[in-house]
Amino acid sequence: RAGSWGLRESSPSGMREQHDIGVRNKRRVKRMSKKVYIAGKMLHLILKAQWYDMQERGEKTEEYREYNEYWHKRLIDQETLRPKPYTHVCFHYGYTKRCFIHKIDSITVGMGLPEWGAPTYREVFIIKHHKE
Repeated sequence: RAGSWGLRESSPSGMREQHDIGVRNKRRVKRMSKKVYIAGKMLHLILKAQWYDMQERGEKTEEYREYNEYWHKRLIDQETLRPKPYTHVCFHYGYTKRCFIHKIDSITVGMGLPEWGAPTYREVFIIKHHKE
């Protein structure tokens, strides 16, 4: 099927050619115009400027996500009810190319710090991470 993921139909001959869409069991991420290969499962999170800058400077070592059905499906394995095996998190500055990668320590549920953006009255997913 022309136009499917990873395939492109060349115009002169009508033949399909396979394009590089990454390496098996590794995730390719652009980082400051360099390609970085990470073995393991990558979690991509979009951040606003304030939180991105704090994460990038190393002031904030946790990221919070609402405890709701949307994030539960993405962060928790539905069969075992344990966190999915994410090894790294890629923080994106909005929807731009600017991003950086940290290693995930743990994914838990609890009360976060309000000064780091967590709500004061309900539990959230807490993604603890550190720079490699």
